[in-house]
Amino acid sequence: MWYDMSDVECEDFVKDSVSARIFLDLEINQPIPDHSTISRFRSELVRKKAYDRLLRKINKQLEHHGAKVKKGKTIVDASVTISPYAPKGKTTYEIAEDRNEDDRTDENSDLEDTSYKLIEKTQPGVDTDARWLKKSNKLMYGYKQSIAVDENGMIDAVCTSSANVNDGKLLSVLLSFLPSSRKKEILGDKGYKIPQNDELLKMGNIKNRIMFKSYRNRSLTHWQQAFNKIISHYRYVVERTFGSIKRWFNGGVARYKGLAKVHAQHVLQAIAYNLKRAVSLI
Repeated sequence: MWYDMSDVECEDFVKDSVSARIFLDLEINQPIPDHSTISRFRSELVRKKAYDRLLRKINKQLEHHGAKVKKGKTIVDASVTISPYAPKGKTTYEIAEDRNEDDRTDENSDLEDTSYKLIEKTQPGVDTDARWLKKSNKLMYGYKQSIAVDENGMIDAVCTSSANVNDGKLLSVLLSFLPSSRKKEILGDKGYKIPQNDELLKMGNIKNRIMFKSYRNRSLTHWQQAFNKIISHYRYVVERTFGSIKRWFNGGVARYKGLAKVHAQHVLQAIAYNLKRAVSLI
């Protein structure tokens, strides 16, 4: 993941690189595990749902070295990961629009599910776990990655869903992955401002720092606008994290098919990011 290599490229890299052999504790005369070994091992970790536990364990080590904030603000945000395995042809349902996913009717949702069952039968190779999303008038097919970071941008938790899922519905999942020390204060943009999240944070005695959003015939008050401006100053931290993952590890593009495997990719990229960022922090 660090060098954005496929399994085959990784096998060839270890064969040719002495430093890679040293890192893997392999002698010069030892045989190199082939690419299928890497694939099978990754699939086994996916099956056992071990990636989230790996992230937590590595974060505890980083805390020990002073590279992670144990207590403080937690900032949440989401980004789209595009899948190259999109169905071909015209869609026969209304595509979800970012920030307005809940506006679709049950009829549209049912039609979408029916269409994907047909796509699965007629178009082999399509990633049927992914979904279409319209963002800034641009169509995207893939997944949504939500992350929770500390004030240094180090990733505490990762959640993956299909692209058409509302950001706000993923906050409860992110909270379930967070250690209790990181649940004191939650900051987020308007996409997380739904009544269920307000109630969730209140019940958990968590400080609610989610930006307010205006509704039809109800604009924001002067106080709410001032509050949003203060919270917006913290958003660059999580946006910088997404940008660094994209620049360093080719994030934003799915390497695998299926929700579970794409989630594994997201967590691996989070681990790689935390390790690389930890060097400068330590």
